[in-house]
Amino acid sequence: MRGVAETDLGVFTAVIAILALVIVLFDTAVLIGTVSALGRLSRAFQANQANQGDPDTAGSLLAPLFSAVDMDGNVIDNESLTGRLTALLFVSTTCTSCAATLIEMQALKHRARDGVIVVCQADTAACAGLAESLGIQARIIADESHELSQLFEVNAVPFAVVLASGTHIKSRGYPLREQLQEAATDHEGVRDG
Repeated sequence: MRGVAETDLGVFTAVIAILALVIVLFDTAVLIGTVSALGRLSRAFQANQANQGDPDTAGSLLAPLFSAVDMDGNVIDNESLTGRLTALLFVSTTCTSCAATLIEMQALKHRARDGVIVVCQADTAACAGLAESLGIQARIIADESHELSQLFEVNAVPFAVVLASGTHIKSRGYPLREQLQEAATDHEGVRDG
């Protein structure tokens, strides 16, 4: 009888120890989640305070300062993108899903010309070959050194960063047709008006 009681006590102790571990892990996860959420809310609040009154930049993060020259020799920087939505579409010449995204972008026809800037992670010759093979009409920046990619924290392609007025990041991630369409449409009114 004593052996059964010791076994029951051992099982009980093990169950209590497992429950204590689960509670500690749960509390840790809740604490990490709370700290993470507070950090996101704090950053969003700070950005919102800086952007009050501008609906395109409300709640968005500040974009890094950048300057690049496209393949036509035009300077593209924060200031040149003021007043409009612009999508920076990061691609590579060796990425098959990038080609599909660029073909999708071409479906926007001429409207993508000003609203979408292709940032090609290759040298000028390779980027020119990609543009020619796919008939890309958008402005293209050859980012051979990946300087812009690093600046905008792009680790995989295709990747889109939608800028509001050149100063704020409205969205970032896998490029959706809706994002490219919104940026292209925003620029269409300027050219046509």
